[in-house]
Amino acid sequence: MTGLGLGALFIRSLTVMISREKALDQLIYLEHGAHYAIGALGLLMLAGVLIGRWGWHVPEWVSGLIGVVMLLLALGDSVRHSRRVGA
Repeated sequence: MTGLGLGALFIRSLTVMISREKALDQLIYLEHGAHYAIGALGLLMLAGVLIGRWGWHVPEWVSGLIGVVMLLLALGDSVRHSRRVGA
């Protein structure tokens, strides 16, 4: 419970910092990447329910890896776009 509370506080402070610094104006694809990551994790949870009937489970590292990869791809595309527009 302590870990979840600290994680929530960290995410909240990160969100406040991003909104104050207007970082989403520069990283235009980051918000979309977060939405895609949430959607992918939702589909993964649904798949976990479906495959759970056979006694299988989706490892936790898979869900974390999918979220991180989606966000890193969105961040990379945002940086590439800002360099292309700025140059």
